[in-house]
Amino acid sequence: MPAGTAAREADRTVLPRSEEDEKDYLWGLDRFLGEARTLARFDHPSIVRVQHFFQAHGTGYIVMGHLEKARRWDPSTARARPALTALGRSAVSRVRRSA
Repeated sequence: MPAGTAAREADRTVLPRSEEDEKDYLWGLDRFLGEARTLARFDHPSIVRVQHFFQAHGTGYIVMGHLEKARRWDPSTARARPALTALGRSAVSRVRRSA
């Protein structure tokens, strides 16, 4: 959540900063959990697997798989390895079709 909309309390609960922010806060939380739900449906080598998502302490959480020796995407490497680029395009295509 944007710091201007929500704040974490001493007990770690996240709350809207004001009554005026509550509608935007709840909208954002709902969208975050909806996106987590959508991502959890995918099992693709170019997408880190969402293992679990939940709501607690007034906010949403996503638990993702751990990747050993994960590397940042490097465009120069992707161009040199077309199969990697094809996997990425395939993953993006699946996400777009499901939305």
